[in-house]
Amino acid sequence: MRKATSVSQFQVFEDEGAETPAATLSAPDIQTSRPFAISLRGLSKSYRDGMGIHHALDGVNLSLEKGAIHGILGASGAGKTTLLRCLLRLERADAGEVLIEGCNWNTLSDMQLRRERHRVGVIFQHLHLLASRTAAENISLPLEIAGIRKRDREARVAELLEWFGISDKGSEYPAKLSGGQRQRVALARALATAPAILLADEPTSALDTETKLSVLNVLRRIRDEFGVTVLIITHDLQAAEYVCDTLSILSSGRIVESGPTAEVIDSPQTDEARRLFAPSSSPEERSAKASLRGDL
Repeated sequence: MRKATSVSQFQVFEDEGAETPAATLSAPDIQTSRPFAISLRGLSKSYRDGMGIHHALDGVNLSLEKGAIHGILGASGAGKTTLLRCLLRLERADAGEVLIEGCNWNTLSDMQLRRERHRVGVIFQHLHLLASRTAAENISLPLEIAGIRKRDREARVAELLEWFGISDKGSEYPAKLSGGQRQRVALARALATAPAILLADEPTSALDTETKLSVLNVLRRIRDEFGVTVLIITHDLQAAEYVCDTLSILSSGRIVESGPTAEVIDSPQTDEARRLFAPSSSPEERSAKASLRGDL
């Protein structure tokens, strides 16, 4: 259930030309009769390369309940990036449907799609912060694109900087920020327009254990305090185990297992999952896993 939100949390305003200047441009209420935040139905995508036809996605079916933190776990080459791009309709799938809160994005025109995308915030693996913009200006970018008036953009950015604990970093450029601080700026930017859904692509990539824990705890807090549904796409088993309520295993473009995280990890039913969960011989990975488990 999504909690009520105040202006000091997740509310933004329409542009100067609106008939009612203080009208809200809030994310859609996720308390609706539609049961799922995201539904993927028979999603398929193929590419032709020098070896023939490569099936990046092969009939993916997935339903994600509202208010959940769900992980899609897979090794390199499993199809995670293609899945994210097709889900966002940055690429068109060859077959299947993408439904966001019941709306079939495959049927939308470009103009309709632009309007619908405010429902979904995205944090990409490499963050894509603009080096020429300060932290505050990076967070403000989606509000500018949405036509939000300046004073309301500034208020919204200040609220997000405070919520993420980086109020003193608003005037800093990305190059001057730590990895964890850059991650928080990217998360704040993804949440600027109050989306109902947050997609996080490898959110713990290249972070040390302490910073990883901090980012994962922020993702959990976002869900707990604001009811935002979170989909994490990752190859990081420890991160998925720590923060995800439910988990799907993606292998060779197919969802081979899906269920509560503990059940999927403790009792894998497929060879693909068992290989993915095989104990690592790396001391670094064993140490990271022990640190994460110790914080539970």
